[in-house]
Amino acid sequence: MGTLRHGYHRYAHEENDIPSCDLIAALPGLFPRQGIQRQSLGHTCHQLGFTTRLYLEGLIRGDEAYCYEKCQEGILHMGNGENVFISQQPPVIGSVMGNGRRRSISCPSCNGLADGNKLLAPVALACGSDGSLYVGDFNYVRRIFTTGNVTSVLELRNKDFRHSNSPAHKYYLATSPVNGAVYLSDTSSRKVFKVKSLNVVKDVAKNLELVAGTGDQCLPYDDTRCGDGGKAVEATLTNPRGITVDKYGVIFFVDGTMIRRIDQNGIISTLLGFNDLTSARPLSCDAVMDISQVRLEWPTDLAVSPMDNSLYVLDNNVVLQISENHQVRIVAGRPMHCQVPGIDHFLMSKVAIHATLESANALTVSHNGILYIAESDEKKINRVRQVSTNGEISLVAGAPSGCDCKNDANCDCYSGDEGYAKDAKLNAPSSLAVCPDGELYVADLGNIRIRYVRKNKPYLNPLSMYEVSSPINDELYLFDSNGSHIFTQSLTTGDHLYNLTYTGAGDLSSITDKNKNTVIIRRDTTGMPLWLMVPDGQTFWFTIGTNNALKTVAAQGQELAVMTYHGSSGLLATKTNENGWTTFFEYDSYGRLTNITYPTGRVSSYRTDADSSVRIQTEGSNKEDITVTTNLSASGTFYTLMQDQVRNSYFIGLDGSLRLVLANGMEVSLHTEPHLLAGTVNPTVSKRNVTLAIDNGLNLVEWRQRKEQARGQVTVYGRRLRVHNRNLLSLDFDRITRTEKVYDDHRKFTLRIHYDHAGRPTLWAPSSRLNGVNVTYSSGGHVAGIQRGTMSVRMEYDQNGRITSQIFADGKSWSYTYLEKSMVLLLYSQRQYIFEFDKNDRLSSVTMPNVARQTLETSRSIGYYRNTYRPPEGNASVLQDYSEDGQLLQTTYLGTGRRVIYKYGKLAKLLEILYDTTRIGFSYDEVAGMLKTVNLQSEGFTCTIRY
Repeated sequence: MGTLRHGYHRYAHEENDIPSCDLIAALPGLFPRQGIQRQSLGHTCHQLGFTTRLYLEGLIRGDEAYCYEKCQEGILHMGNGENVFISQQPPVIGSVMGNGRRRSISCPSCNGLADGNKLLAPVALACGSDGSLYVGDFNYVRRIFTTGNVTSVLELRNKDFRHSNSPAHKYYLATSPVNGAVYLSDTSSRKVFKVKSLNVVKDVAKNLELVAGTGDQCLPYDDTRCGDGGKAVEATLTNPRGITVDKYGVIFFVDGTMIRRIDQNGIISTLLGFNDLTSARPLSCDAVMDISQVRLEWPTDLAVSPMDNSLYVLDNNVVLQISENHQVRIVAGRPMHCQVPGIDHFLMSKVAIHATLESANALTVSHNGILYIAESDEKKINRVRQVSTNGEISLVAGAPSGCDCKNDANCDCYSGDEGYAKDAKLNAPSSLAVCPDGELYVADLGNIRIRYVRKNKPYLNPLSMYEVSSPINDELYLFDSNGSHIFTQSLTTGDHLYNLTYTGAGDLSSITDKNKNTVIIRRDTTGMPLWLMVPDGQTFWFTIGTNNALKTVAAQGQELAVMTYHGSSGLLATKTNENGWTTFFEYDSYGRLTNITYPTGRVSSYRTDADSSVRIQTEGSNKEDITVTTNLSASGTFYTLMQDQVRNSYFIGLDGSLRLVLANGMEVSLHTEPHLLAGTVNPTVSKRNVTLAIDNGLNLVEWRQRKEQARGQVTVYGRRLRVHNRNLLSLDFDRITRTEKVYDDHRKFTLRIHYDHAGRPTLWAPSSRLNGVNVTYSSGGHVAGIQRGTMSVRMEYDQNGRITSQIFADGKSWSYTYLEKSMVLLLYSQRQYIFEFDKNDRLSSVTMPNVARQTLETSRSIGYYRNTYRPPEGNASVLQDYSEDGQLLQTTYLGTGRRVIYKYGKLAKLLEILYDTTRIGFSYDEVAGMLKTVNLQSEGFTCTIRY
């Protein structure tokens, strides 16, 4: 979990600083995070393993620090202010019934547990208001209860299919939101039925009653209009197919090219269409139509939206929405006669009414208004897509197949259970249903399974704890049932890394690492933090304002950071670091940032325009203008960055996937998949594709995962690195023996690494004759010794974790002595080095064994920061000036009077280097931003390199 650094600069001489880390003290959304470096805190961070990750945001807010989870909402609050919306991760897929093998026609084992229960041909689905799923499994309608049990509620007997496995007998199911009744629209018998009893069924073959249809076919131009205006049971039907029920209990069903309705009194009428031979009328491409203007071509399925009671009709790869006031519009698909408008950029999200549906055969609508459409040509396209309430279409389930699922016997068209639905393979999805809890069910006809697609969320493990991981940090976070972060474990090894404890009020009170180092937090009576004590005993004090915003952080009587705010708004006005350097922030009336004034006087201005997208324009006093355009979609966020004439486009998916298109034509894509040890909650990057502008081929790099289990526990976790489909490297970690083995591209063993019970490497043993490396650790977790063959070194530390001596194999030693603002290094030869530090614990001078003293200093001026190095000879100082962005502006050698000047142009690219009588110039392509020429001129000599 990285930090966001604003306005903080690492200067050249800081590379010589002692180990340090950032203490991030911030309120979410209130002010940028300020880095503060302290010597003892640096040691503490290394002891705790945080490195640059000790966060106080949770302390100030009163939430749990580091991580906190709202389990029910699927939201993870990280201690650095980041929010991870787990429920927005890709939905997961699994099977609720079916195992890929067909049952017999008589179905002797139809009742029992649904999981793994065989199916014959699942052709219809419907979900009841109680969460029960009704499955039309060829000659049986079966009910799956929320408990996981299944029972048959209806048997359909027909001499034409008693000895057939063909799903030619097509029918549709629907449930009533009013009374939970189940209706069946039977195409072959030209009737609509209702299931009599859904609980106690005496005879499944007789458990139905007629709702509509006499069985006779309604002929064109029938004088009685096929029974319209009379009782539905006395009406004649043409070809009944899709059926649905609205919130009033009115039944709608497809009948030939018409949509017919049955009211609460059993009276039938026609909502749309006519019983004649009139051909279909072309639909309006974009305008709203009155229902009287619409003639359907071949409608198949229906659904009612629980949100607005509108009716959705699937007709020949176009989905129509019919409102309650009988207005009709296209919501998905594009009629053949309609042109598709040009798309601004291929990375942009797809508009459903501009998309082409491929062999769409089923639809359903969720309780929050999301439309799901099943498409299947039974060959390579077998998928389910969704249309959001804002009209965007995106894939939900069903990755494209590389082979023909229908005609190729060797084509594997089933995969993906317990993984992401978008990566799973379907085979001829025939029906869809959404339950009130938002769970989507797919009748996967070709795979003989009922698949579920549900939101991503963490579940309680056997210890009644929620598990959420961070694969990028190789960490697993464990939360109690209240959502409090209790432990952090290593994802690979399973070892405990941190233990968090809380006060009775639920506020974080301490964090202990695997080496028993502890950070202690003390709070006042209201729960606000007063101070934080690190393992070496140093204390950091906090001052909290009346609006619960952090005002100061201090240690040893010195203020390390000071923040002020604009009134009671909570918006950061100024922040001052330990040097006394201040950054100013200004906002508009909406609280949006408009200006930042940096300590050097540089000003950055921001302008925001919000229409269909969010556009932020940045104007700097250095004339660097940047425009960032943001578009949100159901699957992620699109960014376009314009600087000068150079345009780069990015798409960042909710699952962490990335697609990048650079101005020079290069494309980079990162694909994610569930981590085998972490599950689907947090994806990990598994593949990287790079496509160059001059090369249409893909450059593929991927990690493949595997695991071994024993008694339900992971024993081995393996990873294999592949480049262009060729193995390069394999890593296997054995949790039982606590060893990691490294193999080459031919699976030949090359290296074994052994870890102790704290997860620390203790031995590197190569397969060759090379000497291994042994490492030991102190009680505080520091490296206490390193040995390789005859070479060795031992380290000793004081109680504050600072190194005090190094002892080498030949008996020679180095000793370290610490004073208030200095450190003395004494070598075995008695040569002595003295390192002195300023008030902010940054290196300020080094005294050599010959007593020569070299000093380092950083100062601030208008438009730049200056690093000054003074050698023992005071007249030979070296000055280096840096911009606010860290660009080197010039280097001056006072002893000789020489200077090297660096000039930058647009896109912060280097334009010129000037020194003595020499000039080096650089030019770049205006569109791609790539380097074009390098030109060197010196005293009449000219050299040019062109790219």
